[in-house]
Formats: sequence, structure tokens, C-alpha cells
Amino acid sequence: MNLPKKFIITSTNQKGQVVIPTDYRKALEINESTPLQITLVGHSVHIHPIEDVRIKSDTEDSYKYALDRTRGKWANDDWSKLSKKRAQIELKASKERKAGW
Repeated sequence: MNLPKKFIITSTNQKGQVVIPTDYRKALEINESTPLQITLVGHSVHIHPIEDVRIKSDTEDSYKYALDRTRGKWANDDWSKLSKKRAQIELKASKERKAGW
């Protein structure tokens, strides 16, 4: 991103609003429908355009979808057999790493 190298001094209007200069908006691809994140950092205000917004229900729905898709997939697995196999794989990997020393 090639930001303008201007130093701009401005002030707020009566409502506390600040106008972002046109060349800054163009460089950051900000338009009237771009959501902005405003963060207070020390004695500064940082403004960042937001590219993706996820609302709580979206997150809950996607989590529920993942749970629904995997429900019961491991219900009939032999956990003792899987644990032994996993231990064997980890032991083999450990020996290979040790041999590399």
C-alpha cells in the first residue's frame, strides 16, 4: 500500500467528527460503506478499515455446524487401540529426532 506522505493538521467539528482526507481514503480504499475500527492507543487514535465482520450468531452457527458434522464420528472407535497407535507414532518420531542429533 502506498500511503500519501503528507502531514495534515485538522480539528473536529462541533459533533467531534473528523474528515479523513480524500487521498488517505483512496490509499486505504475507504468509502462511505467501509466499516472502521477506532482504537485508543495511549494518547492517539488509530483508525483501521475492516475487511470482514463476523457477528456472534455467525460464529455460533459455524461452530454448531462443525459439531453437527462431526457428531458421532468417533463413537465406535477403540480408544485403547488408538492410544497405543498414537504412542507408537510419537515414540518413533522421538527416536528419529534423537538419531538426528
